[in-house]
Amino acid sequence: MPSTFTTNTGIEKPGNGEQSGSWGTTVNTNMDILDRTVNGVVSLTLTGTSSTITTANGATSDGQYRVLLLGGVLSATHTITVDPADAQKIYYVKNSTGQTVTFTQGSGAVTADVPNDGFGVVFADGSDECVNLTDSSSISSLVLGGTAVTTTGAELNVIDGNTSATSTTVTASDSIVFNDNGVMKQVSMADINTYIQSQVSSPTVNNSTITITAGDVLTGGGTFTTNGGATSITLNHQDVSSQGSVNGSGNTFIQDVTLDSYGHVTGLGTATAASGGGAPKAVYGGRTPGSLNITNVLNGDILVAWLADLATTNASEFIQIWDQSGWVGFNPSSTMLASATTVLRWENTTGSTKAVFVRGNISSTGGVGRILTFHYGS
Repeated sequence: MPSTFTTNTGIEKPGNGEQSGSWGTTVNTNMDILDRTVNGVVSLTLTGTSSTITTANGATSDGQYRVLLLGGVLSATHTITVDPADAQKIYYVKNSTGQTVTFTQGSGAVTADVPNDGFGVVFADGSDECVNLTDSSSISSLVLGGTAVTTTGAELNVIDGNTSATSTTVTASDSIVFNDNGVMKQVSMADINTYIQSQVSSPTVNNSTITITAGDVLTGGGTFTTNGGATSITLNHQDVSSQGSVNGSGNTFIQDVTLDSYGHVTGLGTATAASGGGAPKAVYGGRTPGSLNITNVLNGDILVAWLADLATTNASEFIQIWDQSGWVGFNPSSTMLASATTVLRWENTTGSTKAVFVRGNISSTGGVGRILTFHYGS
């Protein structure tokens, strides 16, 4: 009868009448297997993203060790498959690979993770589930030095730094945890209030005077008491604006307002606009077809130009103002500043003094007409 092997550790069981004279070798191998299973420790250097830990039949193998020290330098999660799939195993695992190591068996219905720098007790059920018992364990009660620990997991999480806050009305009977000269105690809010009040030498605080200063902007004062009603605190807004009043007249208006960092007015700038009415400072006349040459049109000046004579036939009237810059003969390559059929108004808003041509035409056949232009400005 041939040998058989145990399911979980691969220990050889010779059949009746088998291995005559050679049982010593089989027994020694089985003892080595038992030694690994009971107290054996193996260091495994992992590479890549997967590997298999095998329990061999009738021979020593890494899968028979009880303690697995996992090393290597991994860059991603590594999966260890427990083989064979029907062997029940318990491994004590220390993970020092730099990544999470996942244990799986069979179909991998349930897997067990051991985080980097963590410990785990991994149980493979001989089917398709692996469980990290350190993640699944539950302690119903704990006694330290004869004293039962009655705290809940949620309460421990709050002490550990839980950031979830609960809206609570604080009363004198409520308490908070204090370190009383090295001994942790719960102290009532009433005791804390008593201590705060005892640190005040009299019923009023700081001689009952508050002075509020903020440079030259705010001044103030007032009084209050710790347990009494406040009297009054007055804040005064100082006049820190250095700008006097500005009254525009005629064509003068406020153009620029300067504020400091507090929003106070520190400067007012004025400008004078050309009225565009009243007496012009110059009048120009010319004939069509042709151009009027007008120089020294200041920023803010206004030109009003029109055709004094209109054609009665073949009408193709126009009146135009061109920038003299770029003008070459009667083939302008400069910028047209304004255009109309018979009358136009153009204000120089370019920010600089301009020299312009005023051109007009009254007929597609070259009829002669008059161009009039009024120049307004300061």
